[in-house]
Amino acid sequence: MNKLLFAFILLLLLPSSAAAQSPDLPAKGDVIAVMERVNRHWLDQHPDPMHAPEWDNGWARAAYFTGDMVHYALTGDLYYLASAQAWAEGHGWALQGGCATANADNQAAGQTYIALYKLDAQPDPTKLECLIASVTGSHTDDWWWIDALYMAMPLYAELGALFPDDSFDYHEAMYARYDQTRTVRGLYDADVGLWYRDERYLYPGAQTPNGQKIFWSRGNGWVFAALARVLDTLPADDPHRAEYLDVFRTMAAALKAAQREDGFWNVSLADPLDYPGPESSGTAFFTYGLAWGVNQGVLARADYQETIVRAWRALVETAVHPDGTLGYVQGVGEAPASSQPVTYESTADFGVGAFLLAGGQVYQLASGPAPVPPENALLDKPARCSSEPQPENACARAFDGRLDARWSAASFPQSLEVDLGGRYVIDRVRLYPYESRAYQYVVEVRVSPQAPYARVVDRSANGEAGPVFEDDGLGVRASAVRVTVTGASGYEGEWVSLRELEAFGRAIPADGYYQYLPIGFSTGSGG
Repeated sequence: MNKLLFAFILLLLLPSSAAAQSPDLPAKGDVIAVMERVNRHWLDQHPDPMHAPEWDNGWARAAYFTGDMVHYALTGDLYYLASAQAWAEGHGWALQGGCATANADNQAAGQTYIALYKLDAQPDPTKLECLIASVTGSHTDDWWWIDALYMAMPLYAELGALFPDDSFDYHEAMYARYDQTRTVRGLYDADVGLWYRDERYLYPGAQTPNGQKIFWSRGNGWVFAALARVLDTLPADDPHRAEYLDVFRTMAAALKAAQREDGFWNVSLADPLDYPGPESSGTAFFTYGLAWGVNQGVLARADYQETIVRAWRALVETAVHPDGTLGYVQGVGEAPASSQPVTYESTADFGVGAFLLAGGQVYQLASGPAPVPPENALLDKPARCSSEPQPENACARAFDGRLDARWSAASFPQSLEVDLGGRYVIDRVRLYPYESRAYQYVVEVRVSPQAPYARVVDRSANGEAGPVFEDDGLGVRASAVRVTVTGASGYEGEWVSLRELEAFGRAIPADGYYQYLPIGFSTGSGG
């Protein structure tokens, strides 16, 4: 027997040299904090999903937004929803390659489109017309590479759940395409429990330099995460559910055996000597799938908790930079040898998406109480407009906690004034403009009905577009908040339209006060 093969088999059979007891689960607050650090850093570096050319609607950005939407679902923070919504609207809910495309990479954006569609109080079916035309026009043999399973399978499962009475059977079509990839093309190696990226990598025709099978980490991550996302949606009585679950469990066992001592997985799963070193995207997808399996009761916690915690700890302690950059992400490629070397500085949007997916499931496993989100002092409070709004876009719509409604009034300037119904310390203000317009505005507060308004945010010279503007670290006392929009850079229309205005803080008890706090004549830089 080849000595390297024997060594690898021995490695799989021997127990991990890690501590016999599972590492401690992370605290829920710590999981949320690192997810926010990573996601906020990515969005800060890419601030305008509606207009910026780097925010195309290809598979890489689509994979990021599947994680971003999980982050939003976990926290309810509109900051993350706003970016996804702006991205979808900026592309008109269409697909790269057009509505006739059968390419799963092009269809991947549909997962976020569906998630956004489901959030609308009155869903608009036209938003999914392009996606549905693409899916129903696809063919059984279109998924010739395993990445396609992540890009397309979950949206087939979702469409089948949303539209069970359609003449097109989304769930059966999904299985036919999946089975073609698995069985006809032979990309699933049932003996090992892992997948070849495509037919060019089938063994023995393709081998690592050490003679081993080539199982690419992120490629298997795409499949493992796809199965989890499909099983999360698929009805319990689906005739193929047991098969999906069997493959998922077999993969889980193979992945557990292949994990490195440091918690990561190599880019090459079956050959620890082929480009050894940490890699974050595959590791994050595996962490997501394993944690999902434990949370859903389809994997035994006693068997997999240590694997999950070691992987999460590796990602957080080794791959996440202090500023929130996620490192060790293999770039766009198709095999262990592509996009090398993978370094601490290597990052990508799809890696961030995978990390957020993992965080969403690790959070459910994590210990301690759920962190208390900051209070939005403006939510559902009475408001007064400076002029008559559009009847369907009333003042109150700017304070309803939703982004699928808005306040609109014609001509500049326009103001909104909100009575907080008590005293608050306001730390953070956010404004969500309609269509990511570069609105120019100021925010003022007053501490009592008799006091004058004091300006605390000044973006009157703003020239940047984006789905949300945020000013933090204010620490001002307020019993009322007023926003006045004076113009919009690069916008030639006459409408002032805000999706939402938020002011986060904490209520001051009726018999208490914060003596150390200034009234707050801060002039925000608007940066």
